[in-house]
Amino acid sequence: MVIRSKNNFFIVVLLYYFLFSDILVALDPIELNNSILIGIIKKLDGIVVTSDDIAQMMLVRKGTIEILLGYYSKQNKSRIGRYEIDGKNFTLVDLVRLEMRIQELLNDASLTQQQKKKLYQKREKVQKCHSQAKLEFTKTTEPFIEQANHFKSLILPLIGEWAQKRERPESILLKWSVTHENVLEEFYRIVGSCESLAQFCRDLDDFLATFVHNCPKAYTKFKEKYVESDAQSL
Repeated sequence: MVIRSKNNFFIVVLLYYFLFSDILVALDPIELNNSILIGIIKKLDGIVVTSDDIAQMMLVRKGTIEILLGYYSKQNKSRIGRYEIDGKNFTLVDLVRLEMRIQELLNDASLTQQQKKKLYQKREKVQKCHSQAKLEFTKTTEPFIEQANHFKSLILPLIGEWAQKRERPESILLKWSVTHENVLEEFYRIVGSCESLAQFCRDLDDFLATFVHNCPKAYTKFKEKYVESDAQSL
């Protein structure tokens, strides 16, 4: 329906990751059943919404999670941030905390000019990482954003119901979805801080997890096609 996979190799790699991690499994899943559109999707689940659509959504989720929490290092058996400041790796979540801490310190009227200078320099480094994260996010979510630009009238009711049931009336994803401007331009406008970008990542990840949960037939075919066959060849 929405997104098509272009590279089966990367999908197989994703499935290997999927088999040994629960991070891509929807937590506290919700049913989307109020809108007319979801009724149509459920009828066409597994036909129009295919296993490849589900695989691509999972790839988008994996990329988004790595921006938020870092990539998993088998050697270290832990996640490592993708953004570097002064030789130290940061996740987007780390950058949010650092961004807030710098602002708190800058509000201290007793700071010397030298102390302020160091904080401004640190903030500039955070802003560079923020720009890098935004670029990586747009590349990761390009399939979703491109299709959303064309099918916004179809996706909007689902995002609206998701936000309502998640009790997120101020959701950044919801605000982005209702824009009448170009979706990519609007994205850059509303994620002006590490905190807003992190929230957008969380919202998109949860929405895609919810969408997948509401397409059980396509999800089952996804597992049959890749988990039970391709993953065995790794």
